[in-house]
Amino acid sequence: LTGCRLLNVRLRGFTRAGLVLRGVHAFGNRLRVDQVRCESRAESAVGILIEPHLVGGSRDDCSEITISGSRFDGPLAAGIAIQGNTPRAV
Repeated sequence: LTGCRLLNVRLRGFTRAGLVLRGVHAFGNRLRVDQVRCESRAESAVGILIEPHLVGGSRDDCSEITISGSRFDGPLAAGIAIQGNTPRAV
């Protein structure tokens, strides 16, 4: 991704994750997630899930992501969950 931004997004009623960023790499400018509102009644759900992309047994972790000004409502397991061995600049 180059210079991508999610702005003023509202995600409701999800059961696993509102937004999944899988193996995201930003080149040049960071991926910006600004003013995202996640609403769910699922206690096991996560607002934003950042996870590696699995390809042929290897893991490709995320990098260069900024999340700001966001809101997480519910009973959620977590607002933001980061998985992987070596996520960089998240």
